Amino acid sequence: MKNKYLENVLFGRKEIQSAIKDVAKWANKEFRGNRSPIVVVGILDGCVPFFGQLLTQLKFPLVTDYVRYESFAGEEERTHEPQLKMNIQEETRKFMKNKSVLVLDDVISSSATAKLLYDSFMEYGAKEVKFGFLFEQENQKVTDGLVYYAGLKVPNLFLVGYGLDYKGKYRNLDCVGTLKEKYIKK
Repeated sequence: MKNKYLENVLFGRKEIQSAIKDVAKWANKEFRGNRSPIVVVGILDGCVPFFGQLLTQLKFPLVTDYVRYESFAGEEERTHEPQLKMNIQEETRKFMKNKSVLVLDDVISSSATAKLLYDSFMEYGAKEVKFGFLFEQENQKVTDGLVYYAGLKVPNLFLVGYGLDYKGKYRNLDCVGTLKEKYIKK
């Protein structure tokens, strides 16, 4: 498979769709039997393609909301600790008390954002907080005790596509890979 923006394509659409189904299976098993709606929170902007496709495969009652964190600022490497840019709505915070929470994002790398969200949601009174990711970077140290599932392991490279971006671009690619040098502005 080729893409005009990518040097190498690591995962095509079929592999990504299969990974989304795997994450849905995991989530459906984790939250099976819950009578209360699960609070499903997406981390913007990277979660959008994954979130939209996964949501239709979840078999439990749910409510949705979003948060926005910035940690890469569109660059190839993390430029600072995650910064909260948009928090969940006040009514979601109140609703979260004694409820299970599922957080969805495109990739887990350092788990710094996940740890911040876990701590915040537990402070709001959540019963439990679990995470679903489309991708997990290899060789990353994930915070102990974090309950999560990732559909695909990816090498510790700068990748774009399917939610992953470079300066806000290339999130809409239906595959994931490394960006050609000529598209990286130095």
